[in-house]
Amino acid sequence: MNAILEHYTPPSSKISERICEMCTENASKYRCPRCEMATCSLPCTVKHKEIHGCSGQRNRAAFISRVSFDDASLSSDIAFLEDAARRTVLAKDRLRSVDPLVHKGVLVEEANRRQVDLRLLAEWFPKRKENRSYYRGRNMFWTIRWIIHLEEDQKPLELLIHGAKDQRTIGDIFQGLSVDRTLNVVQKEQLEGLLAGKKADAFSFTLLLDPAHRHQTGLTVALSASLTLRGCLARKLIVEYPTVSVRSNAPVPQTKPDFDIVLQDRTTRDDEDSRSAKCSQ
Repeated sequence: MNAILEHYTPPSSKISERICEMCTENASKYRCPRCEMATCSLPCTVKHKEIHGCSGQRNRAAFISRVSFDDASLSSDIAFLEDAARRTVLAKDRLRSVDPLVHKGVLVEEANRRQVDLRLLAEWFPKRKENRSYYRGRNMFWTIRWIIHLEEDQKPLELLIHGAKDQRTIGDIFQGLSVDRTLNVVQKEQLEGLLAGKKADAFSFTLLLDPAHRHQTGLTVALSASLTLRGCLARKLIVEYPTVSVRSNAPVPQTKPDFDIVLQDRTTRDDEDSRSAKCSQ
């Protein structure tokens, strides 16, 4: 018995320090509430969030056993339920505010206030479903269909872009299309190649009016790149959303003829004519 006690070492009262799991150099001071990773400083904490994609917030819906459940867990659950109830009320209010009938009325009213004769179609029309124009903060954000003419042997690029603010110029809106998130890789490359090193005044913009309303002054209206979208649409009849055609102002290259043109001196031609006349005699 005494021999056993001689080799027995009582447990230490101090908890051994844990090393930071990111730098593996310093002693840890913090523990992530979500993944429980030990870190020593703010840079290591931020780095662990970036590498592991951790939010750093405790999973409030995680299971807690009855043994581990305490007053802090109860307070956290109550706060979680209150937050869920508050978010539910906000979601219902948001759905009520975007009611289709109310949304259409506000859109037409604000368009008319800007001298735009906006006509909205019935809900089952494809163009009505495509239109995501809206009014917010005293500004209208339009859906625009762009028909961009590329090279002569290429098919025009047709894009439906949403959220064009009516206070921006038409040229500024066009130059910002290449960063739109809805574009695929091919469309983005085509736009970047077209816009490379060019300003807005290097393109001509034309507003295409709806063919069903030919009582308007023509079917196309030339637009200035420095004119705001609001000014472009003023005193126009727009069905759902505007359509803008874009062409480059680059000069058309002149093709070289397949044959060579030889210029002769007049005296040389006269001598040849006289010699041919003598030979015929």
